[in-house]
Amino acid sequence: MYGGLRIYCQNCGKEIDDSNYCKYCGHQTNCGGGSYNRPNYQVVFNERNVGLAVVLSILIVGAGHIYAGKIGKGITILVLWTVLSVPVLVLAFVYLSWTNSYASGLVLMIVLCAAYLVAWIWTIYDAMKVTQQYNEALRRTGFPPW
Repeated sequence: MYGGLRIYCQNCGKEIDDSNYCKYCGHQTNCGGGSYNRPNYQVVFNERNVGLAVVLSILIVGAGHIYAGKIGKGITILVLWTVLSVPVLVLAFVYLSWTNSYASGLVLMIVLCAAYLVAWIWTIYDAMKVTQQYNEALRRTGFPPW
């Protein structure tokens, strides 16, 4: 121990005292002579997996955005999707039950399903792009962009 810190050999990993060399493997420790030089270290941020962001967006709308670090956007998408889905589906089923024309009700359901499909595909695509932007900024600067 050195000044309350435990020191370990970088070569063999065993705990050592504050000498210039490890007594177990002989590796130079650079901590003798009364001063402990802390090793330089670098914080590494991991890139986000684009495929995982896409799969999360397929399973839960907005989850890919949350995974990519855009938590507010992801939660907003999830809440809006949920809040808008319930009344639209209820209105579609009510319209189907009140009208005698199943053809117009069927057209309404097809249009609503198509609109939801387009919105769902957009959220998947956007989650992919946001994740790619995160990774590009991380590679360029070494730090997360948001």
